[in-house]
Amino acid sequence: MIPAIRIEQVGLAHTRVLATLHAACLDDPWSAAAMADVLASPGAFACVAVPVDSSDAAPAGFALARLAADEAELLSLGVIPSARRRGIGQALLDDVIRSASRLKARALFLEVAESNDPARLLYAAKGFSAVGRRPDYYQRANTVPVAALTLRLTLRQVGVDTGPDDVGT
Repeated sequence: MIPAIRIEQVGLAHTRVLATLHAACLDDPWSAAAMADVLASPGAFACVAVPVDSSDAAPAGFALARLAADEAELLSLGVIPSARRRGIGQALLDDVIRSASRLKARALFLEVAESNDPARLLYAAKGFSAVGRRPDYYQRANTVPVAALTLRLTLRQVGVDTGPDDVGT
């Protein structure tokens, strides 16, 4: 069940918020400077999930993506541990898919740790399929390196209207 959240588009002014969320969600956090570098690049976009019924309204998750030509890439997506398994990741992913479609992307790519079963299930449910594997891609402190799967979603497969150019195609 998706809780009452709103997805807000964010940009360079929110790099500290994104870096804080990234650190709370993932093992290898990006700095605010790294977030700023990504968001300053052409085609980059980001969003956060904010609970609407929370007194503090702190974001519960984020997504960061970019567009290059007619392909989009989901660079990072995370939900804080206390808010997981409530559909927030799905809502963020849906927003990225819609945004990429509006930007005329024909495909969305991402990399996910081979060992991250919850994320792999989410992506499979949305129609992503594996198109590659990168051995030892994730180097985490004090653990064995983990392979990444490269996943691809053809945006037309999800029935997203990418604009008036697609009428009748």
